[in-house]
Amino acid sequence: MNTRFFCQLALVFMFVMGSFASAAAPQRRCGTKVRHGDYVSKAPADCDGNATVIRDSYAVNETYTLRLVVHVIHKADGTGKLSEQVIRDTVAILNADFRAMAGTTGAAGTDAGVQFVLADRDPNGNPSNGIVYVENDAYFHGELETYGAPLQWDPTRYLNFYVSEGEGSGGVVYQMPWEPWAEPAFEGLVVNYEYMGYDAISGEPYHVATHEAGHYLGLEHTFFGVEDTASCPTGDCHTTGDLICDTNPHPQPDLAVASCASRTACDAQEPVKNYMNYMPESCMTEFTSEQINRMRCVILSYRQGLVDDGNTDTVVMEQRWLAHLTSANGGFETEVYLSNTSNQSQTATLRGYTAAGTKIDESELTLAPGQRRMLSVDALFSGERPTHLALLGDSAILATAAYRVKSDQSVRAHLAEAGASAQRYLLHLGEADLVFDGIAMVNTGTAPTRVTAVLVNENGTTGSAQVLAENLAVRGKGLADLSVLFGTVERGMVRIEADQPIRLLALRGSRPGAPFAFLLANPVLTLPK
Repeated sequence: MNTRFFCQLALVFMFVMGSFASAAAPQRRCGTKVRHGDYVSKAPADCDGNATVIRDSYAVNETYTLRLVVHVIHKADGTGKLSEQVIRDTVAILNADFRAMAGTTGAAGTDAGVQFVLADRDPNGNPSNGIVYVENDAYFHGELETYGAPLQWDPTRYLNFYVSEGEGSGGVVYQMPWEPWAEPAFEGLVVNYEYMGYDAISGEPYHVATHEAGHYLGLEHTFFGVEDTASCPTGDCHTTGDLICDTNPHPQPDLAVASCASRTACDAQEPVKNYMNYMPESCMTEFTSEQINRMRCVILSYRQGLVDDGNTDTVVMEQRWLAHLTSANGGFETEVYLSNTSNQSQTATLRGYTAAGTKIDESELTLAPGQRRMLSVDALFSGERPTHLALLGDSAILATAAYRVKSDQSVRAHLAEAGASAQRYLLHLGEADLVFDGIAMVNTGTAPTRVTAVLVNENGTTGSAQVLAENLAVRGKGLADLSVLFGTVERGMVRIEADQPIRLLALRGSRPGAPFAFLLANPVLTLPK
């Protein structure tokens, strides 16, 4: 069974000053299966299940907008069929809590630079309001493992938020992406329909979704691993307890405690206001700075595909790429060719990206039936020059790029758009003293990736792996000269491997000073994973 977080809400009626409180005060009761300390993360990062590494690169210097879809699972008799307004209220509460918005209960906290938006396109590109109603009694009473696979939208592009009976709890997050047993069908979070939006009696916002979103973004409970005051953790606080140093360790709070008053545990102040603690809803107002740093690390390391850049076309990762455009002052030039092979007009969009994976701009063109156009990069993009292009449009539009040395006598190398993404490739080496073997890599996966190259000799032996890219961003591009890395090897080949799917383009060219300047396409072989 997958590791999962169970967060159960219990109603506690307090007897105060000789009389009952006017309303039941929701209390969060949370229990998690013990995080395993004896496994190796299948995707190690600064924020996996073993440790937290706080870095300035995860500081709040930009806002990440995460795209979500809410699956409202209800019974045939209408139980659980929440209104769209309740769903939108819940998203608003999420944003108030994560952004510490003024005028809300989250204002006292710290802005995490993370916000949520309902998807405006489904995985097929059709317009959507990001809310899906599902009438199914079995799903309503069931567990995510029964309905996750049939209901989910692409979990690498959407945060799947399920509303149901809550599996007998207030909320559930089943797994973290670094866990060896993680499966796509279990991605997302579940919240009990009774704890969505605002409390009908008190009018206070429920923070259950905020708590579960914290789990989904890699946070443990603040009391994780502390059974009682005798078991207060010792050692590095980034590798013990909740893996966070500015959330003081403490035992799991008593269910009967319904006070936000400050109290001491493990010789320190208990984080009674923290969203990841077990406290009354009215107490919860903050994430700490280190929790925020860790969540932002998780987004960059594991969930970058959820980030919405405001362009509805990028809900689905682009499938067609021209993986390399030469720089303006590098001694080479690139021409882009588009051909419409159909008998009707077609529109194509060329979207430009920087090497860091940031979208620059896009250019839309219409081609008449059978038309072929040659386009210069400068004509397509008048501002910042992109390093590579994504192609969107009908499959009848074919794209090639022509590369050549800036010389009257140079020969063009025509390469079609990069083929299907893969994680392993093989290509031949040339004579390093005569030519260079350059490759361009584009990360088409869902998280930053490491790319390595290893020499494969004629007898099948391999050398040491060389790192081509350590943390290549999603949609980012890297370059490498294999001839510099490996030199001349008789009948040698190089195997390229990546943690995420990449597109690969290879060019072989003359060295500077050669009597004849040329560029040639170097065939790339795709290997099974």
